[in-house]
Amino acid sequence: MAEEQDHDPFEDWREWLDHRYDPGYFLGGRIHPMFRVKRPSPFGWIFLVFGAFSLASSIVALREISYLAIPSVAMSFLWILAGSAMLTEEKRRSRDETGHHGQSE
Repeated sequence: MAEEQDHDPFEDWREWLDHRYDPGYFLGGRIHPMFRVKRPSPFGWIFLVFGAFSLASSIVALREISYLAIPSVAMSFLWILAGSAMLTEEKRRSRDETGHHGQSE
């Protein structure tokens, strides 16, 4: 508990700025500090609105140029899925409940 209260959010940003060009540094669970906010995240609304506008413009483009707008429709759905995932409550489980990194008895 005390560790969470003493956490400096600017340290996460400094780490990202220091290592943003290091290949492979952010693989394995390290994500951008903007996306590490508590759930439900207010950034989810930005993703949803952007995805909705993108989907609407893609549907309009589908009427005129059918095959060129298909990747845009796919990206719109990805934005909407990401936004909805950021708005849902995250159920955190301990590593023991998931069965990972446990000691075999």
